[in-house]
Amino acid sequence: TFLFAAIEKVVPVNVFTAQFANAVLWYGGAKVSQNGITIISQFGAVEVARGCAGLPPILMLLRITMMFVLVFPVRQIHMWIMFFAAAAIAFIINSMRVALLVVISADNSAFKYWHDGDGSQIFSVIAVSLLLWLCNWLSQDDDDDELEEA
Repeated sequence: TFLFAAIEKVVPVNVFTAQFANAVLWYGGAKVSQNGITIISQFGAVEVARGCAGLPPILMLLRITMMFVLVFPVRQIHMWIMFFAAAAIAFIINSMRVALLVVISADNSAFKYWHDGDGSQIFSVIAVSLLLWLCNWLSQDDDDDELEEA
């Protein structure tokens, strides 16, 4: 919590998440408005608190990327792409989750399932799968270069 609070003082992740989720909903045709970290729509209102801001998934994907880079040989440019993509994937997938929560905010049982229940884990699985696919694809490119040099 101390690390998250320190990062959020410098980078307001929950505000960025609310803005991105608001934009997704607006472009999707929903009538939405944003007031700080609160997204208000015809479905209901959702406040993007610290836990839903996306910092835990971002740090999780960055740790997974670090492990991948330490275990597998990767070009330096691909390594930087992987770290940037890890943060972007986690942020976008989490923002999509927040947008879904706004849409289902009127149904309390569905909201609990997608916010606290097993439904929330689906987004982590999607984010990790996308990241590992990208890391695998980038490292295959490095393997092809090593074969050509041999």
